[in-house]
Amino acid sequence: VSILRVAKQKPVELISDQLLLYADISEKAMREAREHACELMQGTYSTDGSCAISDLLVSGRWTHGNPITVTEAREMGLNVKAGMPADFVDLVRVHRVSRRGGPSVAFR
Repeated sequence: VSILRVAKQKPVELISDQLLLYADISEKAMREAREHACELMQGTYSTDGSCAISDLLVSGRWTHGNPITVTEAREMGLNVKAGMPADFVDLVRVHRVSRRGGPSVAFR
């Protein structure tokens, strides 16, 4: 989304070929992500509902590193449940992403 925003705000003469290429790829990737998410939610949500949620998810409101909370997911219209089995929580803790840029796997 950020690449597309820059490409739309600057005059095309001032944009490098590389950025224009990235903008084109970004636009295609966002369209594909929206279509796939919309399709995956079919049967669980109405077509309009699943596509509206998909639009929001690929809108650029969040970065890929920002988790969506249960409250935010529910506000979007997603049917989510809080709580996970303890084994899954342990697995996530072991493989979580490091915020300091170090190893992303915690060894005990």
